[in-house]
Amino acid sequence: MPDSSTTSPSPSTVAYSPGWTLPTQTIIGICAIVALSEAYAQPDGDIAFLSGSRPEILMVSVLHIASDQVLAVGSGKHDGRPTWSPDRIHIAHTFDQDGERRIRVVEANGANPMVIAIPTGSVRHPRWSPDGTRIAFESGLPNDEQVYVYHLATNASTRWGGDQIPLMQPAWTSQDRLVCVARIGGHGSQTTDLFWVTANRADRINDAMPDHGKYFEWAPTSPGIGDILAFESNDGGDREIFVYAPSRGSVDVTNHRAADWNPRWSPNRRTIAFESFRGGRRGVYQVNALRVLVSEVNAPHDANTWDPDWSPDGEWIVYVSDQTGIANLFASAANGKETVKLSNTPGLQLAPAWRPSP
Repeated sequence: MPDSSTTSPSPSTVAYSPGWTLPTQTIIGICAIVALSEAYAQPDGDIAFLSGSRPEILMVSVLHIASDQVLAVGSGKHDGRPTWSPDRIHIAHTFDQDGERRIRVVEANGANPMVIAIPTGSVRHPRWSPDGTRIAFESGLPNDEQVYVYHLATNASTRWGGDQIPLMQPAWTSQDRLVCVARIGGHGSQTTDLFWVTANRADRINDAMPDHGKYFEWAPTSPGIGDILAFESNDGGDREIFVYAPSRGSVDVTNHRAADWNPRWSPNRRTIAFESFRGGRRGVYQVNALRVLVSEVNAPHDANTWDPDWSPDGEWIVYVSDQTGIANLFASAANGKETVKLSNTPGLQLAPAWRPSP
């Protein structure tokens, strides 16, 4: 090893570790490569979304981000929000058929579409089970909603939760259990509560909120960890997002005088993306559910942003923004350092859902 006390380094050097040196130009080059790699790290994969020029002809489509190619895979009959199967092969969505809302399942390339067997009446909120073998959904008229589970293997639907109370907005918490919203009370004094729902019964989540029947709970969603939930409630006077855990009850994690809603768990199950009016207009934010720290994702003062969803690696959040004058898809890095427009496809772009990881 050269004796640094007698040998003049050339070019100029900086200390790297005891007894070793690296050229300054090398250090600068390494930093530049790292900076470039970060700057050019772009969102990737596929996003299902609704496209069209007006609501009654919205079509489920799939955007391949790298090529900016869009494939129409829906019915084009007032298609509803797309939701990916866990195996990332199929998409389920609602659509209009003979004056009723039905559920359609189609492969991501548009092949093999099918309409699932359901009871009479319109359906809403299709949700895949964790293993992708069943789809839960809501059916029925207001104040008489029921939750059903469709089995792909048998092409049959069965009612879940019994027939004691109206149930809505199913979300899977495990292979054999849902969390649902239940209507409580009669006309003029009606509220909602959260219930655990299985094939044969529905049980109120007694420690979800302290005052049963006093406030509205809405939009429950599970990160897939035990009994943990995120949901909306107007407990406290305005619309907030709460996180429930059996060991501690529910905590208001957004806590702002402006409305907060539409919770979406990140893939690492620690952070929740949501919508809020806290910036004066509709914007997208995120909150660390453990530390209760809120940060802005994208909430400009001259545009609205809404409907967030996470990339499979948790590095990006896709959402809808009207900053170009029409609702289009954008994505922001979760660290807040970059925002990109995802597609140049003309027309409305709504209800984005990022394709899961393989």
